[in-house]
Amino acid sequence: MLIGLVLMALNQFCGCFAMINYTGTIFEQAGSSLSPNMSAIIVAFIQLVGSYASTALVEKAGRKILYLTSCVGTGVGLSILGLYINLSSSGYDCSSFKWVPIAAFSVTIFFSTLALLTLCFLVIAEILPPKIRALGSNICMSVLWIFCFLILKFLPFLADVLGLHGLMLLFASVW
Repeated sequence: MLIGLVLMALNQFCGCFAMINYTGTIFEQAGSSLSPNMSAIIVAFIQLVGSYASTALVEKAGRKILYLTSCVGTGVGLSILGLYINLSSSGYDCSSFKWVPIAAFSVTIFFSTLALLTLCFLVIAEILPPKIRALGSNICMSVLWIFCFLILKFLPFLADVLGLHGLMLLFASVW
C-alpha cells in the first residue's frame, strides 16, 4: 500500500499534469517561437506517443527500467526548461534557442508519460493483495487527486514566489 501511495504522490510531484494544464501559459512566458495553441497540440501528440511507447515497452523492458528512464528523462527535461527560462528572464539573448522550450517540454512530457504518469495504476493493481485491492486502489486514487488538486491550486502561487524557472527546477529536484 505504501508503494502505491508513493507512486501516486510522485505521479503529481513530477509536475507534468499541472504543466499540461498550463501549457499555453508556460510557453507564452518562456518566449517560445510557436504559438501557445500550436505548442499545446505538439505536447498532446508527444503525450500520445509516450503513452503508446509505455504500452509497447512495459512487458519487454520491465517496470523498473521504464520508471528509472522516466525519472531521469523527466528530470533532465525539467532542468533544461528551468535553466532556459532562468537565462531568458535574466536578460541573456536566447533568440537563437527559441526551440528549447518546446523541445524540453516535449522531452519532459514524453518521459513522464513513459512511466511516471501511466504505470502507477498498473503497479498498484499488481502489488495490492486481492483482499484489499478495491479499498487500497480507492485510497491511492484519493491521494492522487488530493495531490493533484493541491498542486493545481498552488501552482500559480508557487510560480509567482519562485518564478517559472524556480518552479520547473523544483519539480526537477524531485528526480
